[in-house]
Amino acid sequence: MKNSHSLVVPLLVMMALFATSYAVQFEATNNAQGTSGGALFDQDIGVDYSKQIMATASDFIWTTFEQAPNDRKSIDLVTLTIVPKLQPDGVVAATSNNEIQYSADYITDSGNVKTNFDGVLTMR
Repeated sequence: MKNSHSLVVPLLVMMALFATSYAVQFEATNNAQGTSGGALFDQDIGVDYSKQIMATASDFIWTTFEQAPNDRKSIDLVTLTIVPKLQPDGVVAATSNNEIQYSADYITDSGNVKTNFDGVLTMR
C-alpha cells in the first residue's frame, strides 16, 4: 500500500465537485461487515465519523479554491461505501460520480486505521 496518498487529491477534488451552497448530505455504509477491515471500520472509524470527515474535506477544498457557491456543481448527496476489496489489488479507494468506494483490505493493512483513513480523505 505504498501509494495510499496518491488518491488523496482525486478524492478531495471529487468531494469538492459535489459540495454546493446547499446542504450536501454525506452518507457512509459498511458493505464489508464480516471482514477484518469491515470490523476495524466499525470499531475505529464508524459511519458518523466518516460523514464528519467527508464534510471537513469538502469544506477544506472550497476554502482552498475559493470558488463561489453558485459556481459549484449541484449535488445533494455524496456516499462512501466500505467494500471488501477493490481491483486491482492495492487500490485504496475509487470514485465514480458522487460515490466513493473504500477498500476494507486497505483498512486491515493500514496500521493506524483512523489516521490513515483521515489521510486518504483529508490529506492530514
